[in-house]
Amino acid sequence: MTVQRRSQIWLSGLVCCVCLLFAIPNSFGSVFLQDGETPKADESNFDLELFLKSYDEVVQTVTESHWDTSLIQEQFRPLAEQLREKAAGAKSAAEFRQVIEELLASLKQSHFGLIPNTSYEQMEAREKRGGTGYSGLTVRMVESDLMVTDVRPDSPAFNAGVRPGWKLISTEPADKVKILQQAEEVVATSTLRMETAAALVAQQYIGAPAGRQVKLHLEDLTGTTREIQFEMGPAVGRPSKFGNLPEVPVEFRSKLLDGNVGYMSFNAFLDAPRVMKEFTQAIDQYRSADGLVIDLRGNMGGLMMLTMGMCGWFVDEPVDLGKMQMKGAVMNLRLNPRSPRFDKPVAVLIDEASISAAEVMAGGMQDAGTAKLFGSRTAGLVLPSNVVRLSNGDGLQYAMSDYHSLSGRTLEIEGVKPDVEIEVNRESLQEGTDPVLEAAIQWIKSQQQ
Repeated sequence: MTVQRRSQIWLSGLVCCVCLLFAIPNSFGSVFLQDGETPKADESNFDLELFLKSYDEVVQTVTESHWDTSLIQEQFRPLAEQLREKAAGAKSAAEFRQVIEELLASLKQSHFGLIPNTSYEQMEAREKRGGTGYSGLTVRMVESDLMVTDVRPDSPAFNAGVRPGWKLISTEPADKVKILQQAEEVVATSTLRMETAAALVAQQYIGAPAGRQVKLHLEDLTGTTREIQFEMGPAVGRPSKFGNLPEVPVEFRSKLLDGNVGYMSFNAFLDAPRVMKEFTQAIDQYRSADGLVIDLRGNMGGLMMLTMGMCGWFVDEPVDLGKMQMKGAVMNLRLNPRSPRFDKPVAVLIDEASISAAEVMAGGMQDAGTAKLFGSRTAGLVLPSNVVRLSNGDGLQYAMSDYHSLSGRTLEIEGVKPDVEIEVNRESLQEGTDPVLEAAIQWIKSQQQ
């Protein structure tokens, strides 16, 4: 069995990091599953010959697809030859995967990682049990603590009494110390910053399948520790499946805010026909508004082509959103104007969990001068990637190209810095406000004067 390859450049080269959590070392795998269970062991099925075949497939795939031939020939290939002997001595699947993770980590680039075959099995089981659950909670690292920064109205967490500004002390499977230690381990073996890793790890620990009871210990605004228990609701949004990526519920929200400002948000650049249709409808709906807010906070990325279609509404003439340096080719991400252009002020909201395609859209609009960015620096995980299945059933996520924004910036690792950086603190959360959104609205209103 050979690696499943895709011949279309647009498909393999324009898929961004929807699968980020898989590309974090295997110790994070059980967290991604969102069910509080450890993935079942597959050591009884450990076939060394089959795993070695998969090792060779990893080396071949990266060698054939990576754009930096000198990096591959001078560093990656020699290390791969050294580590193959270590892989051949592995006594378990977990030990074997650690060798591959060590090899991929040597590239020091995002979007390289393994998806253990047991994770695919658990994903399928989770989908049969009702899919990814919904709590309505957003947790971020604020002032060195894990803190609830948003609770969606009428969500399970909101109805259980949880409010913004509460500190997360523990979930049923882990306490704050363990979660932050887990995040530090992720940072040590990846390109993630602590703020991003902590947000992703914490968000997964508070997750569970729909219908599952979740128990959290939180410190409220008075300093009192509360035990909160609620049942996870059904996923919000419509499930979207793309290639070898996991199923993702994609939600698009749109509303007119007080003050005549349009607002839209979506959690992933997937389910392209529906999301693009709703985006276009929102553009038309808010033409008479004073401006538009596009909220990309927590957006996990997705299809790069979708960002190009969206950004076309904000330009007067063709312009390149950026360019991808692939092996032996350069692809310019050309924006073609869509008529009539949306000519009101546009604010884009970003944070440490704005990833990949979300960073490309935000950075591109910033470079083109079509939007002002508010919030905090994005994740810096920008490289377009693809996912293939290996002979042993594992998945391999690998980057297909480098990326540079319109102005020539390398957004990988550095991320996108907002024009207006807003520090979220407990005081502002206690007031029940969204300081990032409020700053964006104030700027839009100021443009009317």
